[in-house]
Amino acid sequence: MRLQAKVRFNFDVIGPDKEYVSDDKEHIISPYYIVIYHDQYYVIGAWDKGNNACHYRIDLISSLSIAKDKNGRIIGMRAMSECEELPNRDKGWDPEKYMSEHLYMAYDTDHEKPRRISIKIPTGKINRYTILYDWFGRHFELNRTATAKCEEGYEVVDVVTSPTMLVHWAMQYADFCEILDEDVREGIREEIKKMEEKYGG
Repeated sequence: MRLQAKVRFNFDVIGPDKEYVSDDKEHIISPYYIVIYHDQYYVIGAWDKGNNACHYRIDLISSLSIAKDKNGRIIGMRAMSECEELPNRDKGWDPEKYMSEHLYMAYDTDHEKPRRISIKIPTGKINRYTILYDWFGRHFELNRTATAKCEEGYEVVDVVTSPTMLVHWAMQYADFCEILDEDVREGIREEIKKMEEKYGG
């Protein structure tokens, strides 16, 4: 029978000597899923309180143990229905779709939900759909209405994803795409301003 128990652990980072260094904090979660995202394994779970799901990279987890109370009894997991953000396998959960909506396996700082965002890409770039597929799987679609209004040589695709994380993705692929969502564009401008302050002559 599957042991439906909470787990406790420390979460590590890589230190200057290339050794794992613990954050010295105890994390307790109800673990539900393990997924592979860009060659890294992640556990998706829920904290004890609130509606926010959580992600942890498994290779950075240390001192893992089953959570027990002061009497040594195993502490049961939270019901999945108690955490609104947690993907539910009973409702046709699609792991690939979930990961495309949470770029870099991250949540927005203000926990803004993933939403539909339009991206303009050049038709002359032969690997344009390969790039999109690498990050969003099959979860992007050509926006024919927006494409019809584009200048020649460009088309528009829609994705549903994290607005905050898309800022970083767009900067990573600055030579490839233009984000059409104004909130995301403002986030990009803010990041460019920070870079200018850091690297500007």
